[in-house]
Amino acid sequence: MNESTRKPYITVFTPTYNRAYTLRRLYESLRKQTQYDFEWLIVDDGSTDNTESLVQEFIRENSLFNIRYVKKENEGKHIAINVGAKIAMGKLFFIVDSDDALSTNAIEAIEKTEKEIAGMDGFAGVVGLRGNFEGFPIKSPGEQYSQSELENLMGTYIDATSLEYRYKYKIQGDRAEVVYTEIIKNVPFPKIKGEKFMEESYLWTSLSKMGLKFRWFNQVIYLCEYLQDGLTNNMREIVKKNWKTHCFCANFDLTAMDIPLKIRAKECVRYYRYGLYGGEKLKKLWIECNDKFLSVPAILVAVARRLK
Repeated sequence: MNESTRKPYITVFTPTYNRAYTLRRLYESLRKQTQYDFEWLIVDDGSTDNTESLVQEFIRENSLFNIRYVKKENEGKHIAINVGAKIAMGKLFFIVDSDDALSTNAIEAIEKTEKEIAGMDGFAGVVGLRGNFEGFPIKSPGEQYSQSELENLMGTYIDATSLEYRYKYKIQGDRAEVVYTEIIKNVPFPKIKGEKFMEESYLWTSLSKMGLKFRWFNQVIYLCEYLQDGLTNNMREIVKKNWKTHCFCANFDLTAMDIPLKIRAKECVRYYRYGLYGGEKLKKLWIECNDKFLSVPAILVAVARRLK
């Protein structure tokens, strides 16, 4: 299909870096969808493997949906998201990592759920469940839901901000967020010089602070596993290499009053620990901290438990 095709309902957006060996699985899951009102937008974040030639192969053989490929210098997933949001053609923007896949009826379920909230004020989009490749809902790496938790989840929905969902309703676990493209365009991730990783939670907290809700529906739309070379399994070392960004996000969370005090206290400790790890002066960290009240105990803990 060519780019003159009418605008799709959904942009399935995939940021990728040296993941040619996993992309075909995602591609095949897109080909198996029950409806094809979407485009697949791939932003290659500086890959040095055969990603480009593989995607060109997909483009040549596929006639079910539009595929667009953009290659850029390596700056990190969050900057790739910024780039993708600017050029996405869909009404909705769905971030799907290169090592994951979609359930067969994912696009259909997203469109159906979004149409339930279309025209209603205060919504940022819709959110479905993540599952393993057998389609069973999962919480997070290596953690399954209990039977009672599953019974509470399935067949219901909640309208809430990301922070309300986590802290008011106390529902935990990874989710699959689908955001209105116009909204994500207007809330870009900040770029911090020399660093290439920012947690996606920055975006969800930003939207919560704007008062924007999602419709959280309990159907598995996103299939995933956590690879040894993935972000999740290497998070501690990634964060240490991007300590300025980590400090920025922790400090940002201190301004979100929907986050419980106990959690914000932990964020304050995180802010000082990584700031000190990166060599920042304690005085500078204090001046820039968004919560002076929490800073006093946080500094004591951070100094006692300094990162090495």
